[in-house]
Amino acid sequence: GAAGPVAVLIHDPNIVQSGNLMHAVDRVRGDFEPELTFFVADQNLPDGVSFAEARGLRIATLALFAPGGELVDIYTGPPDAAAIATWLAGQLGRR
Repeated sequence: GAAGPVAVLIHDPNIVQSGNLMHAVDRVRGDFEPELTFFVADQNLPDGVSFAEARGLRIATLALFAPGGELVDIYTGPPDAAAIATWLAGQLGRR
């Protein structure tokens, strides 16, 4: 596991909304790394499917996990980089 919090994008490249969310997350990743580690759970790969299903996570969501692996929150808002950055900053206790 990662030493710090982890954000996992539940992604299916065949779904437009999922692709839009991935592009938005890519735009803000650099503002949060290395404090936050980013992963993608690709829903076209068995490991990605099992990861999402085991946690009840839907496609086109961004799940935030604590360092110990506990699910903290799920971003289900619009695929907007500013909104995602605000959400992540709040989750990480930034102002």
